[in-house]
Amino acid sequence: MKEKVSILGCGWIGRPLGKRLSSRGYTVKGSTTRTSMMAQIALEGIIPFQVNANPVPFGSNIDGFFDCDVLVGTIPPPSNPLIPDWAFMVHSSISRKVVEYGIKKVVLISSTSVYPDEARVYREADAQSIVSKHSGTVMLDLEKCYTLGGFSSIVLRLGGLFGPDRDPGKFLSAQRSNTNPDNPVNMVHLDDVVSAIQFCIEDDAQHEVFNVVSPEHSTRRAFYDKAAALRGISLTWNENSTGGKKVSSEKLQKKGFTFKYKSPEEAL
Repeated sequence: MKEKVSILGCGWIGRPLGKRLSSRGYTVKGSTTRTSMMAQIALEGIIPFQVNANPVPFGSNIDGFFDCDVLVGTIPPPSNPLIPDWAFMVHSSISRKVVEYGIKKVVLISSTSVYPDEARVYREADAQSIVSKHSGTVMLDLEKCYTLGGFSSIVLRLGGLFGPDRDPGKFLSAQRSNTNPDNPVNMVHLDDVVSAIQFCIEDDAQHEVFNVVSPEHSTRRAFYDKAAALRGISLTWNENSTGGKKVSSEKLQKKGFTFKYKSPEEAL
């Protein structure tokens, strides 16, 4: 019998993941904070639950949601302007729920924002306690919430996301000179993200961290020029380049995962 998987956060990643797993015979439960989304989640073959955190997770059937073998955490870092450590408090509470309900494995979605923007190759052991420019959160601290609970924990550090409803042709402006044309991009398509999560659910690894970034790194100019051209837009570039990290997915590939798109340009 396939495992029961609960997806905390049925958004841009969680819904297609749930649909994929459900079609492959898993019992899939998915959470949303909005009642209005429950019916849409159910249409994907996912059993819907309304779950909020304050900071402890709560809902009308919280026991049912956490009755699972694997918990996949796809929620963006939660924030509270009055409490700087709110995201850490929420994830610490979720980790305690994992222990309370005897969940066997957690797959946590994290970010490559744990690596500085310096012109070098970064691997999983190179992570630093950096405040993310996107979420304002130290992602490494959130990852650590799941390392001491006596359950298996897999952390996936995703690169820049694109795919349906996230057209990279809209990411840069045609109205100004764009920067760092020769820097590598660390991007990954939604299809590969969903496949990587499924791979880690089914793999027997106990405690691992993996980068999930297309293995071949296009330059910013090559990737965004192609994406913009597909929308009939022409970009201009400032020829100065600074920084330019390159995040390696070699560890995940050595584990046996095969990317659908070797380079992000292939996915456009």
